[in-house]
Amino acid sequence: MLEIRDLQVFYGGIHALRGITLRVPRGSLVTLIGANGAGKSTTLRAVTGLVRPRSGSIRLEGQEIGSWPTHAIVRRGVALVPEGRRVFANLTVQENLVMGAYTQPEPSMAELFERVYRLFPRLSERRHQKAGTLSGGEQQMLAVGRALMSRPRLLCLDEPSLGLAPILAREVMEALASIHREGTTVLLVEQNARMALSMAEYAYVLETGRIVLEGPGPVLLENPQVRRAYLGERASR
Repeated sequence: MLEIRDLQVFYGGIHALRGITLRVPRGSLVTLIGANGAGKSTTLRAVTGLVRPRSGSIRLEGQEIGSWPTHAIVRRGVALVPEGRRVFANLTVQENLVMGAYTQPEPSMAELFERVYRLFPRLSERRHQKAGTLSGGEQQMLAVGRALMSRPRLLCLDEPSLGLAPILAREVMEALASIHREGTTVLLVEQNARMALSMAEYAYVLETGRIVLEGPGPVLLENPQVRRAYLGERASR
């Protein structure tokens, strides 16, 4: 579904991505892990048109989209759940969801609401509540639900468990697993490397804008280098 080749991205004089190449097959769940500043979020921003690559290729279903505006990429079936949730605090839960569905025809709205409320029953209970009054976990659920309202075929998520209590993080990630099982392709950036690798069919490890390791998620989960660097385990004596 998604293929990135030799992607180079700069922020002014900062070389953020240094020639990364990766693939996200249709129907898969692929994760990117790495330290802060490794280039994970920049990769998602490039895929969704929020930053422009200096060079390289981003192909969605075989079509080059590296120079496309974000709204055109969304219409082609890509949605981003940004880091920090970024819900519309003064709008209700239901109004936030409507904002996510601007590309969809009116007759499909009831079906889209039903899907989101089935995945996140708590949002259904709070549908008339202002988003700014929700807990952090509920806001994250709303951010994911808002992205789903555009009916994406490729869902990109940036740190969905960041700042959440463990029980809420598990709830959000279980919903993500359900979304994937229903057929949505997922590209996940996640600071909880253990959780991400246990879910992912394939994973890439980024360091300072480069991919330094890749492989099936469960294989990388057992990799000594990954376990020392990202799972907090000490090297064996």
